[in-house]
Amino acid sequence: MNAIIKKLRTGTVPLEELVIYTQLNKEIRDYEVKSPELGAAKKLMNTGVKLGMGSMISYVITKNGRTISEKAEPLEMAKNYDPEYYIEHQILPSVMKILKELGVNESILANAGKQSALSDFFH
Repeated sequence: MNAIIKKLRTGTVPLEELVIYTQLNKEIRDYEVKSPELGAAKKLMNTGVKLGMGSMISYVITKNGRTISEKAEPLEMAKNYDPEYYIEHQILPSVMKILKELGVNESILANAGKQSALSDFFH
């Protein structure tokens, strides 16, 4: 687990391994909430790609933008990724249910690769 978090933070995970796949459940105009898949779909449509209900969207959460829907870029347009998003919203929630039973908490995983201070050993 620590090795994966370190790879994410150093930017060495290929974008293809971080793709989120979502199928559009309705027409673009019928979405009321700005979601990541909607943000990515609109960016694709701006390049001339035709999309509608049932279309599969492949996107990556990038460092570009403020909101999650702004950060969502179609895979073919993505140039980077937001490592903290993937750590906090994809990896940690997925494994915490199991690891919590083994006495591992989120702070141990989230701080993977950070050096301990001498004072950490005296608490």
